[in-house]
Amino acid sequence: MHMPTAKMGVNMTPKPEVYSEPDESWEKDLMEHTARKKYTDAQSYLVRKVPVLGIPLLEKLPSVMSYNVKAMATDGTKIIYNPSWVVEQPLLELVHVIAHEVAHVSFKHMTRRKHRDQDLWNVATDYQVNSYLHLMGVGQKPKNCLFSLKYNGMTMTSDAIYEDLVKRRKPKPEKKKPSKKESDTPDSDTPNPDSPQDSPIPDHDSAILEKEMEIAASYGWVDDYSGSDPEVFAMDGDYQETRSDADIQELEDQVDEAMVHGEFAHQKIAGKEPAVSINDMISPSDVEVVNWEDALQEFLTEKVKDKKNWNRPNKRWLQQGFWLPSKSSYSLKDIIIMNDESGSMSIEENQACLTNIDELAQQGIISFERLVVMHFTTTVGEIEYFETGDDIKYIRHSSGGTCFRTVFDKAKDMECEGLIDPSCYIVMTDMYDDFPTEPEQPVLWMSVTDIDTLYSYNSIPEYGKITHLKL
Repeated sequence: MHMPTAKMGVNMTPKPEVYSEPDESWEKDLMEHTARKKYTDAQSYLVRKVPVLGIPLLEKLPSVMSYNVKAMATDGTKIIYNPSWVVEQPLLELVHVIAHEVAHVSFKHMTRRKHRDQDLWNVATDYQVNSYLHLMGVGQKPKNCLFSLKYNGMTMTSDAIYEDLVKRRKPKPEKKKPSKKESDTPDSDTPNPDSPQDSPIPDHDSAILEKEMEIAASYGWVDDYSGSDPEVFAMDGDYQETRSDADIQELEDQVDEAMVHGEFAHQKIAGKEPAVSINDMISPSDVEVVNWEDALQEFLTEKVKDKKNWNRPNKRWLQQGFWLPSKSSYSLKDIIIMNDESGSMSIEENQACLTNIDELAQQGIISFERLVVMHFTTTVGEIEYFETGDDIKYIRHSSGGTCFRTVFDKAKDMECEGLIDPSCYIVMTDMYDDFPTEPEQPVLWMSVTDIDTLYSYNSIPEYGKITHLKL
């Protein structure tokens, strides 16, 4: 059973309930030898048949044997498995579960949980991961794995699935209504519902939630990447070590590099049917109602850093006959800001976005060559260029209607003429217009219209990420 950790602030891997360590040493040695060979066979299968997952497994996720996990667990640096559990699994189901853990890492579930409840996060991410594996046809799904057509990872992010699971919960039973005299004094022990880290998790359809959590813990668990070992979690709840943002970024960059290698190798064997890219599954209609400043920073530090240096081959893979890209530092070229000046956005909202980008650069969180601000309505008006360190101020230049196609076509023409070198597009708008064809660069839609209203008017694009800009 997954042990409670709310007071300790540590996320613990579920302890084994069925598979225990053998008493006799000879039995243990034989069983561990069998488990090790079976795990290696499953790993080799993934490398040969599904390199989009097998290569990252081989490159970045060494295996560790332990009896302190129920089945398998990962924190993004290794895969821990219980040998007693492994020897009992059919080979293709074992392939599926190992791939399940690799997919958790590829989706960066070990670094993206933030304040969310650990148990429910594992349920949500399992639904997304198993959807991906189902689409890829990887191994054989265990009979009790979390899989639902409702939670299709191609159309829902793990964050969106999590929010849907939260909505399914039943509210906590109301306390007995106090007398008028008692109600005059606020109850200081009543948790603040606006504080997600301090508030207790409300009761869900208890039977369903408990079953989902039990299933999530029964074969493939994902722990936070915090520097603590999932194996140590299960033995000592007081052990905790934190990782810096730089450590987390380094791990995610390594994962991205391994994914590029895996997708490249997969294309060699798949021909016209390439692997379903993890990035493709993260991108479609990536609607997340999060703080717009967090969304902007995440977009600039994660979504656009997917270019690798193909001129310098990775020496490790070159020796094995693969020309794969080496890791290289990547600085953004031009960040293209498209300002909708139809009157829907205030000067304060436009200035807040520009100021936030400038602060990220001053703090060394992002690096870019130029900030290109394109003011548009139904036509493209003023175009301004700012470099790092410039005094970036927003000034409205025009007013009128809105035409996204016009400004995206203008940007494409400028790119062809060598006037700009876009790394990404950030569109500040009310979203009320037809969306153009998806550009080659990533797009962040910063909408001043709330997400629910956009859904009601069917104003959600099929690509890019959306955040609600609200000051």
